[in-house]
Amino acid sequence: MAEKKKNQAKNMIADPFETHSINEIASILKISETKLKSWITDDEFMGDTLEIHNQYSKNQLIEVMKVLNKLCAKGDIRAIKLFFDLREKIIDTKKNMVEIIDDIPNK
Repeated sequence: MAEKKKNQAKNMIADPFETHSINEIASILKISETKLKSWITDDEFMGDTLEIHNQYSKNQLIEVMKVLNKLCAKGDIRAIKLFFDLREKIIDTKKNMVEIIDDIPNK
C-alpha cells in the first residue's frame, strides 16, 4: 500500500500538468505531509521522479515535432524556422551528453 502511494506521489510530482502543492498531494494520497516530505528528500525517490518527468518531457517534444512537421508540410514559414531551431537544440543537447563506455576487459 505504501509503495503504491509512493508511486502515485512520484507521478503527481513529475507530471507537468499537475499543479498541486505538497499539502494537496499529501491530502489526496491520504498521507501525512511529513511522510511526503521524507520521501522527497530521498535521493532514490527523487531520481525516479526525475526519470518520470523526463519521459513526460520527451513525449511532449515528440508531439510538438509532429505538429510542426504537419505545419511545415503546409508551407508555414514560422513552423519551418521553429522546427529547425528545435532540431538544432536537440542535436546540441545530444552532443553535450556524456557516454559511459565499459572499457574493462572481460576475463
